[in-house]
Amino acid sequence: MRLEPLAPAGTVPVERDSVLAWVASRQPVGNTLVRFKWSLDENGSRVGGRGSVRVAAPDSLRFDVRGPLGAGAAAAVVVGDSASWVDPEKALDRIVPSYPLLWALVGVPRAPAEDAELRSVVLDDGRAWEFATARDTVEYVWRAGRFLAQVRDSAGVIGRAEVTYRPNGTLAKAKLLVPNSRSTLEVRFDSTARPRSFPPEIWLAR
Repeated sequence: MRLEPLAPAGTVPVERDSVLAWVASRQPVGNTLVRFKWSLDENGSRVGGRGSVRVAAPDSLRFDVRGPLGAGAAAAVVVGDSASWVDPEKALDRIVPSYPLLWALVGVPRAPAEDAELRSVVLDDGRAWEFATARDTVEYVWRAGRFLAQVRDSAGVIGRAEVTYRPNGTLAKAKLLVPNSRSTLEVRFDSTARPRSFPPEIWLAR
């Protein structure tokens, strides 16, 4: 599995304010609960099940997945670009190897690091963004009805997320490609709800 850079040739430096304005326009508002079906193909071995994501603005996320009959259950709470807790401990690393990619799976770009070199290019039907630091490069492409994100470091591409939206703007499906593990995670979103609040205990380690 070989993945090329997302951003096309022709990117040019852009002001940080314009980048932050675009990121802000794609951030969650209020509370969102999304339920989904998932399947993971890892080196030809396929597993699947159901899951949910709870997002509380501005930057908190609760992620739950389980296999058939509740087997292989895993959960995590992420705040920004770090995990408050993960159970089992390494579950999130195996499924999603990067926090920007995890957020991208629910359509949310992360703001660039303070030291990032920022570049962009206008496309026929959208725009591409590139945030490069000495550690890694995060690329985003926004087109009508589609959102793509890719993270790469000096060794190559860590992963690529591809999200598709329904005409009403809700999440329809997502795919995560991880070259190192030769894995493909496919997600089909069943429903999206906007509860007024979440029970406080969902943020506590189980």
